[in-house]
Amino acid sequence: MKTEQEEVLDSSEQWVEGLDHPLPEHFNLSSGCGLPPGLGELRIRLGIQRWPHGHEQHFSARLADSLLHVMRHGAKELGDPLPALVGKHCNDRHRSAGLISAGRPRRLLLGEDRQPERFHPLRATGRHSQRAHLRAHLLALRERSRVEPEPRRPRLTHRPLPRVFPEARSAMNLRIAERQWEIVRRLTSLSFVKGLRFPPETGCILLVSHNDHPKAESLLVSDVLAPQAGEFSDQESGALTFSSRYMRRALLAVRERGLAGFITVHTHPLSNREVGFSAYDDENDPSLMANLHDLEAAGKFGSMVLGRRSACARLWQGETAYYLNDLVVVGEQLTFLSLDGRSETTIPSPSDIFDRSLALTGPGALARLARSRIGIVGLSGTGSLMAELLMRAGVGELVLFEFDPADRTNLGRVLHLRTRDAADCVNKATRTSEVVTESGLSTKVTIIPGGDIRDPEVAAELRGCDLLVGCVDRDWARLILCEVSYQYLIPLIDLGTEIGASASEVQSLDARISFVGPGRPCLLCAKVVTQERLRLESYHSEEQERVLAMGYSEDIRLAVPAVMDLNMRAAALAGLFIRHLYQPFLASPLPHSVRETVTNFSSKQQRFESADGCVVCNYPERLGAGPACQLTTRSSCEPLRSGSM
Repeated sequence: MKTEQEEVLDSSEQWVEGLDHPLPEHFNLSSGCGLPPGLGELRIRLGIQRWPHGHEQHFSARLADSLLHVMRHGAKELGDPLPALVGKHCNDRHRSAGLISAGRPRRLLLGEDRQPERFHPLRATGRHSQRAHLRAHLLALRERSRVEPEPRRPRLTHRPLPRVFPEARSAMNLRIAERQWEIVRRLTSLSFVKGLRFPPETGCILLVSHNDHPKAESLLVSDVLAPQAGEFSDQESGALTFSSRYMRRALLAVRERGLAGFITVHTHPLSNREVGFSAYDDENDPSLMANLHDLEAAGKFGSMVLGRRSACARLWQGETAYYLNDLVVVGEQLTFLSLDGRSETTIPSPSDIFDRSLALTGPGALARLARSRIGIVGLSGTGSLMAELLMRAGVGELVLFEFDPADRTNLGRVLHLRTRDAADCVNKATRTSEVVTESGLSTKVTIIPGGDIRDPEVAAELRGCDLLVGCVDRDWARLILCEVSYQYLIPLIDLGTEIGASASEVQSLDARISFVGPGRPCLLCAKVVTQERLRLESYHSEEQERVLAMGYSEDIRLAVPAVMDLNMRAAALAGLFIRHLYQPFLASPLPHSVRETVTNFSSKQQRFESADGCVVCNYPERLGAGPACQLTTRSSCEPLRSGSM
């Protein structure tokens, strides 16, 4: 009976002998290493070795590194004409026109200005010593890998690149609109069709902008660039190659739209609840990203790999990979997918403070709320109530925007306001901050100086929030909130109350909330904001006086009736909407607005359509554009005065 070593040698003898023959002139290339087809095509992720004589033998995935070493050794030792080729095509400023691989070694993809290269056959000297070298490596294939797998990743066969997170801040998130995430899953769905023995790898490219706010840095998906015919080559089980034409098209779109960069997405079809970058991903990504940074020095470029229920993503800066934290899908709810390659994360035990609310907001949702920064714009009637509700719900940090000092007219409708606060003209945000601090709860408070979001510096702080609550009674501020919602992919809950009364009777008592965000109509299309009021609010006080005196507009300066009782109804409903976003329990899809008429005890769901040509919600270039689109603040309010919104 043959020993195990003899069986390995016999099975490999025919392959090793085949190396004595001249090899074809065409080579497959990977980043920094050329592998002749005569040495076989290595599928790292599936652990399959295709032999040159036709039959296939399946290896355990843990043998991938040893096989890779054999392939490289053969390419190097059997006469090596490759260094000049690699230097010519992989190290100049235009390497991105060459190979871009997300799998096993690939052939060079010729650009429009490239001509096929001719290679001389490998030298045939010293074959016996090389054969002995290869035999030694083949014997090592049966040995246990000396690289210990990471915890909970028993199938990991290589030592991955270290996970590096930017210092002094949490890792950034990747935010994407729900409709765009559905496009990504549709484009990659073929990789996860049940019943396919060897499902193909698929992929796409995400065009992204950059939100560089220090408290909430994130990448924002502006568009999903689907592959066109011929932009994937060698698409099969365990391998996928992005063509240079596809990459150039993505880079051109980034430049034309003023975006920050893009992220390549590919799948690992056999991964389910855990997924990670393969050995070839780790080897090829650095050179690809270096190529892209040569062409766009300040660009943000990264890669993402998808499993059936998991994802892993990283952003490259120089030769260092920074792993992203969470994928945040903004739509009918806020969906969070960890980008560490695992579908399940450890949920901390909630404090006993929240025992009575766990049925509505479970431990996972509470943990997300505790890590959230929620901005409240306006701290008067509804705003002060929202601060109280969100503090009691366990929100991690409240970001307060308010420029108006307290006066005696606020005492009947602003929660926790005292007579001495009104006498001292204390800022309402300052008083709210004191109340939150005195409660002893874990919620932190940040007050934005100035507090008027019509000022560009103040409006820029809105992008540092995970969710926005609008409690203002002016249309201009509502417009800015809508623009931030679409550009930075941040959901917005807008509140309002209205009392219709004459000298003799109360005609109506209405409480309204509107849910605004990607894929939903803005407040302009929902008729909450009007062009007439926007135009009048943009005028200086003298111009407003002139327009009103001529009777061209209704007087927006009139005091609007308000009572805390009605404000509470709007705030309570808004609080439930926010809880639903973190843990769904309301009927879906959510209405665009809910209006409660208290006088006849009726509640009405309202749905609207985005108007054709709306520059806020029906303007594709605004979605996820981040700083690429300008907000309509005091420094850029000419469209308001001209009525071109």
